[in-house]
Amino acid sequence: MSWWRRVRWRAMPPSARRPSGNRRPTWTTTPCITGARAVGGDLNSGWVTGTFFVNLFNDAPASFNLRSPAPDATTASLTPLLSASNAVDGDAVRYAYEIYGDSALSQLHDRVAELPPGDQGYSEWQVSVPLENGASYYWRVVATDEHGAITVTPARLLKVDTSAAAPEAPSLVAPLPGA
Repeated sequence: MSWWRRVRWRAMPPSARRPSGNRRPTWTTTPCITGARAVGGDLNSGWVTGTFFVNLFNDAPASFNLRSPAPDATTASLTPLLSASNAVDGDAVRYAYEIYGDSALSQLHDRVAELPPGDQGYSEWQVSVPLENGASYYWRVVATDEHGAITVTPARLLKVDTSAAAPEAPSLVAPLPGA
């Protein structure tokens, strides 16, 4: 009995070839189909096939956006919830949220890493080290794919003012009860 293997390569579509200049390919994998069967005497097995992909270039995750809080927002929470849209990439992506005490991003206040993408299309993180009331902070998110390529969002200003808390629930003042 002997084993035979055949491999059929599909040509890479033009959009996947590495373009010149600053343009990026639309996808960077080449689908490949391979098959095998056993051949021996009068008995031959059927072909068994499989598909796999070859990653030709490890592109960084596509740009993504900070969702909330909004740019230059003021929060009444000392531990606000930060949110960013998921980055698109053919590889697994993890997120790191960073919050700094200065615009030069040199005074790291708090950080979390290795957050998975959110199922709802965005990831979230609640600041764990309380922020200082009356202070301004800058936050950003870093997306890293499984091969180490990174994409970083621009930093966003966030102000903290606990006196800007939401108003209490309204109460009924008229008509008077029983009127």
